[in-house]
Amino acid sequence: MKMRTFLILLLFSLNVLAQTPEVTISNKSLEEVKSKLIYSTATANPSWTIKNETSSSVTVTRACGTALKCSFMQALIGNSYSSMLQLDLTYTLIKDGNSVKVLITNASAWTQMPGGQINSQSVLDSSVDDLQSQLNEFARRF
Repeated sequence: MKMRTFLILLLFSLNVLAQTPEVTISNKSLEEVKSKLIYSTATANPSWTIKNETSSSVTVTRACGTALKCSFMQALIGNSYSSMLQLDLTYTLIKDGNSVKVLITNASAWTQMPGGQINSQSVLDSSVDDLQSQLNEFARRF
């Protein structure tokens, strides 16, 4: 029973890691990559706002907007009285020898209900290709 549980957890972990958007940037320091990441998200259109920052991660947020995808997600997790849908992305930076790996470890949509309750939904699985393209474009700028 213990071996079966271990194998299931191992397969789940491998599946999650395989779906995590990531890019490796060579010959740059973690600080350089982080600085450029913050700059590129702040100057994107529409721009992102820094929600949280640590030495090895950056979480950014922005309003989702009025696109059909946003309206559909708003209807799924909120209602007509909830706040405008917000998107959060968490970038994790890992120093790996002479390079830095940048991973998107969280992508979620959330809204606040009238009573203060926060409803959120992960969108990482449904957006892997778009997020990977975003990271690839980011890496090309170096």
